Amino acid sequence: MKNQFIFEGYPHEILLRLKALRISQSENNELGKSNKAVIENNLLWNKDILSVSFKGGDFNLINNIATVAQEWTKYANIKFDFGIDQNKKTFRKWVNGDSSDIRIGFEDKGYWSFVGTEALNLELCPPGSLTMNLENFNIQLPTNWKRLILHEFGHALGFHHEHQSPTVQCDFDFDKLYADMSQLGWSKEQVDYNFQQLSGHGLYFTKHDPLSIMHYAYDEEYYESGKNSPCFINSENHSLSNSDKVIANKAYPYNKPLKGDYFRFSHNEEISNISSLAELGDGEDMGTRIIEAILRASGNWITDPNSINPTVEKISDHIKSQHARDSMYTSVEEIIMDYNKEAEVHPDDLAEFEIFQEVIDYAFSKI
Repeated sequence: MKNQFIFEGYPHEILLRLKALRISQSENNELGKSNKAVIENNLLWNKDILSVSFKGGDFNLINNIATVAQEWTKYANIKFDFGIDQNKKTFRKWVNGDSSDIRIGFEDKGYWSFVGTEALNLELCPPGSLTMNLENFNIQLPTNWKRLILHEFGHALGFHHEHQSPTVQCDFDFDKLYADMSQLGWSKEQVDYNFQQLSGHGLYFTKHDPLSIMHYAYDEEYYESGKNSPCFINSENHSLSNSDKVIANKAYPYNKPLKGDYFRFSHNEEISNISSLAELGDGEDMGTRIIEAILRASGNWITDPNSINPTVEKISDHIKSQHARDSMYTSVEEIIMDYNKEAEVHPDDLAEFEIFQEVIDYAFSKI
C-alpha cells in the first residue's frame, strides 16, 4: 500500500454516530430511508462568514492554513474568519465547549473534516468537539499540506470525494481495500463510507472531474482495471480545478442572496437532476473559451487554446493594440453573459490583468 493519502476519512467513532443518526431519521422520516446523498442535500451553509478556531498550533501555522484556505473564497460567496490579528500575532483558539463553525485540531489520527453543516449537528458533533483534523500539522507539515488544506476545507464547504461522484463508476477492488485498510485499523463501514458511489440527489452531481481537488490519486492496485479505471489519475491534484470553482460559485453565488439549503436543493431541479456540468456552465469549457477569445482577438486563429498554460501566458504577448483589446473585452463579456445574463462586466476591470488566468478567474467571479 504505497499511497499514504488513502488514510483520509472519518474516524470509526464518528461513523457510528452517523449510522445512529440515519437510523433515527429513517424511523421518523421517509427521506431517511434513502442513501446518504439525501442527507447531504442539506449541508450547505446558510451564512456568509464561518468562524474557525484551532486546538493547538502557533501563529505561523495558522496563518499559513488561513492563507491557503481562503483560495475557496475567491469563487464562493463565503468567508472564513480565523480571528487572526497580524499585529498581535494571535488567532482564535479553541476553548472548552467551543461553538465555532469549524474547529480544527492536530492530535487525532488522519486528515478529515465534517461535510458542511454536519458540524452543526449536536448528535454528530457536540460543542467543543473537533470538526476537522490535520494530524501532526503542528509538529511537521507534510509535503502536500497545501493540497490537504484545500481538500479538507472543500469538505467543510459541502464538497464530497470526487471518486464517489454518481456520474462515474470507479471499479474499486473492495476486497483488497478491506484487507489493506484493516491493517490500518479501518472497519468495513469506514471503507464503504469513503469509497462507495453516491446517489444522484446532491448538488455535486456533475460530470466526473479528474482534476478536482476532491479527487484522490489512489494506487492502480486498488482498481479492478488498474490504470484503465476511469478514476485512476497518475498524481495528486494540488489546486482547485475550473470545475471546483464553478460549483463553489453555484453553491455560494455572488449574484444571489443566500436562501437556505432547502431552497437551493428541494426546489432546484436544474441542479438536483443535473447529469452534465455543461448544464451549469462547464468550468473547463469556460476557461478554454476565455483563452480562445484572447487568442482570436489578437488575430491568432491557429494556436490550439488547450496548448496554452493560462497561469504563465502573458496577455501582452498577444494583445498589442487597442482594437485587439476592445475585441477581447467584448468577447469575454459575451462569454460571461452566456453563463450569467445579469452579470455586470466593465472593460476597466480587465485593464490591469497581465496573464490569461486572471481573466479566467475574473470570469468565474461573475457567474
